[in-house]
Amino acid sequence: MSHVSKFFKKAPMEVSTYLYSHLDTPQDFLAAWLANNGSKRRTRRQQRSIEFALFNKEGMEFYPAQVKILTILLNSEDELTEIDPEHLSYLDRKLTVQMKNPNLSIKQLMQGIKLTAALNKVPLPSLDIVSLLPKDLMDVIFFRETLIEAVAKEELKTLVNALHIKLTAPSREVRWEALTLLVMLAQKVDKKTLELFVCIINGSLDYNYGFGNGTINEILSTLASKLDKKTLAPLFHSLIKYLDDNRRGPFLAALQYLTALASKIEEGMLGDLVDSVQNILNYTDKDLQSEYAGDVINEALHFFAIYAPVIDKKTLESLIEPVKNKLDDPSCEANTAAAKCLAAFAPEINKERLRSLFDSITRKLHDNDWNVRFRTLGYLPELVPAMDKDMLEYFIGSVIEKLDDNNPKVRKRALDFLKDHIPAMDNEMLAHLVNSVQNKLHDKEYFARSAALRCLKALVPCMEKERLKSITKTVKKMLNDPNENVRIGSLYYFAELAYAIDKEVPEAFIEAIKDKLDDPKHSVREETFYCFTKLVPRIKKESLEHLVHLTRNMLDDSNSIEHGKALNFLEAAIPRIDAKILEQLVEPLQNKLNAPKADVRLAACHCFAALASRIDKKTLANLIEVLKNKLDDRDKIICSGALDCFAALAPSMDKETQVALVSTVKNKLVDSCPTTCLAALGCLIKFIPAIDKEMLGDIFDSVKNKNLLEHNDYTIRRTACHLLCYILINNDLALEIDTSKKSTIEGLLIQTVAGWVTQIHAASNQSLPVKDNLHVCLS
Repeated sequence: MSHVSKFFKKAPMEVSTYLYSHLDTPQDFLAAWLANNGSKRRTRRQQRSIEFALFNKEGMEFYPAQVKILTILLNSEDELTEIDPEHLSYLDRKLTVQMKNPNLSIKQLMQGIKLTAALNKVPLPSLDIVSLLPKDLMDVIFFRETLIEAVAKEELKTLVNALHIKLTAPSREVRWEALTLLVMLAQKVDKKTLELFVCIINGSLDYNYGFGNGTINEILSTLASKLDKKTLAPLFHSLIKYLDDNRRGPFLAALQYLTALASKIEEGMLGDLVDSVQNILNYTDKDLQSEYAGDVINEALHFFAIYAPVIDKKTLESLIEPVKNKLDDPSCEANTAAAKCLAAFAPEINKERLRSLFDSITRKLHDNDWNVRFRTLGYLPELVPAMDKDMLEYFIGSVIEKLDDNNPKVRKRALDFLKDHIPAMDNEMLAHLVNSVQNKLHDKEYFARSAALRCLKALVPCMEKERLKSITKTVKKMLNDPNENVRIGSLYYFAELAYAIDKEVPEAFIEAIKDKLDDPKHSVREETFYCFTKLVPRIKKESLEHLVHLTRNMLDDSNSIEHGKALNFLEAAIPRIDAKILEQLVEPLQNKLNAPKADVRLAACHCFAALASRIDKKTLANLIEVLKNKLDDRDKIICSGALDCFAALAPSMDKETQVALVSTVKNKLVDSCPTTCLAALGCLIKFIPAIDKEMLGDIFDSVKNKNLLEHNDYTIRRTACHLLCYILINNDLALEIDTSKKSTIEGLLIQTVAGWVTQIHAASNQSLPVKDNLHVCLS
């Protein structure tokens, strides 16, 4: 055992909690908490330290990890995770604080309240989705993750049976909708209920290739991962019968379904199945109906790639030649599928046979027909996983030679291949590649020059500074290339290069890039702003302020069409700019809230969110007053933009300012414009943490009385539902709910959540205050 491990095992809990608090990501916490294997088993003290450190994190990005760990603690019988009521209560109270974050989704809020109920041993009634299935099946689909979260485990079987009936509906759309819901349920139900799916799906397989196949494949993959071979055997028997039907639809659908079940085929079925599919590789286009031949061949090749691990070596040997022949198929899709198939076979092929196979492919790189060379470079990446180091280096060397091919399309494809396989090259090969690629910067064809720039960009981290500087002179000239794609590629190269050359971007770089803001092509001007946005942390402050001033002037140009990218640059630059300069941005940014394009208005909101904490209170107050006046503008775009901006500014406003705005924003809920109503709902969600219970009750009643849960626009219904769920879950309010109305899924969900909250409050009577003092919790 290392000294570090010994220290963590024996350190006081306060000390180890402090140390664990320096973990940066939820993934780090989960990895530390779940790492409890073999000789590295942690102590109970260590585990509690990780939990305390994680649940003291306030960012919503930690919420899913907190939910996962608390769920495991509630359900585990492990000696380390056995239930400790006092500790669990503390973690639940910390989670309750996290639930006040207005950015949590409805699903996340429901996960939190279900954990609170489980901790207090309060049984929650299930959401009655079945009552709405006759009329709202599509609504259920769009909201399925959240809704199924609200269905009790005991009721899942009832829902499965209800959907089973839907699978016999005459409408294919309804059958697909039911299958889509069953996909989600398959992830949730217990093994016994999942076994029912075998019978349900077996009687509902759609052999009309294309419609619903993906959904059925998802269910079959879930069944294969959770059920045994014997249980799944009836499905295999049903599917194999369709392999004698060479019509496109039934054959392709059956083959896809069999591929999804590959891991659970019984040995006795495998031989006949492989023989049936192998025959397909020898069929002519006429045998397969020429217009569908390609689809059938591709699916057969995909089938063999998936089944390769369970096919015996002798059969696999017999498949190599027919699969290899498909590398010469005129269809690039067939070439790629064949290459993937051969790569899947590789672990079972002896070295001499594999070497012979790769030698034959190498020869194709030097074929007299450019189409053969081009096609070979297209499928070559699929074979890379099957190559050992020596073979890969040999192929890379052969591809580098193709950079001088007499066909520009071959040169371009060679560059693309090399760009993706730079990590596999040694220093000598990299140096050779840099020279070869640099020469391609002068290629006659623009697409080859663009490919060379992409390859050089990928090579930047591998080059020494002196070499980078020499190449930069050439690339700088390409900023004025006749082709706009080449000019954009040059900008991307500069953005990558700047990080490799120095801590601060050289002034010459800035000037060269800045010239592209006057480029005749708007796409180049837009990407210039993208380039500057990426470089913001490395640009000298004086240069950055000059660019901000330049950008501010461009915002005043009504003819400029790259305002969205310009605003993105300003958002990135704002944290580094002096407050005096920032104040000069307020007015032009306000004008962008009136822009006709939604992405520009949204970018302006993000700028204000970044700006709010940097400007003084007086300037912020003036800005809020200006935005407030925009709420009465006849132009609904301007009104909606102001509401979105209030939502973005909410974290920077004091409580009194937010409360003062609530009434004005609430009045917009009755606006005839759906966009304005939606923006008002979103704004109120952000304001809620600052609002007292009486005002929250008024907002709840306003949303309910204005029938927003029955609105024709589903986005308004969904956002209204989010707002009301947030109010119900985070506040102990006595709110009246009309339980007789169940016209929409959203209305039903609010009734259910209201019932949950009432039961939890009745059981716990009054929530205990959160104890942040670690010593109290550990005593």
